[in-house]
Amino acid sequence: MGIHEWILTRGKKYGPDQELEEYLKIYATSTKIAHEYAEKWEITKPVKTRAIAPNGTIGINNFGIYFLGAAGTPVNNNTIDNNTIQTNCLAGSSACHGIYLRRLINFNNVTRNNISVVGTTTNYGIFLEGNSDLAVNSNLVSSNIIRTSGNLSSNYGIYLSANVSGNYIRGND
Repeated sequence: MGIHEWILTRGKKYGPDQELEEYLKIYATSTKIAHEYAEKWEITKPVKTRAIAPNGTIGINNFGIYFLGAAGTPVNNNTIDNNTIQTNCLAGSSACHGIYLRRLINFNNVTRNNISVVGTTTNYGIFLEGNSDLAVNSNLVSSNIIRTSGNLSSNYGIYLSANVSGNYIRGND
């Protein structure tokens, strides 16, 4: 959802206004701020830095949070903590994910999230997926509340796929 679309969903008329202007100022500096904090905390600089989460809630079709690594571009040392994630699957989709960590994802913390996934197909609260060259290793998945529901019997709270090892999973509900 874009920032202007979000403001429209709150009953504003189409066109510029003071609230939109204030958000655009913040939006314009978000990459700089994210990079400053990444350097301060000595973590990987994020590639994407802009999302709108009204009232601390993220709600997106098919994916709540999706980390995708690639050869030479790992996604390491990130924290997904204390979020409310509501994911609704689009009709005809093959799968729906709350948090999806896919290929070359290492040393990340996924903790204290409240995840709800609703779909008509296969539903995953947290899905870790590696492949032969791009494994998913050494991640912490802890203290999450996970709910999945749908029309089929394929509902998974936490799902570990091939080439996923050395991850620490504990205390999830």
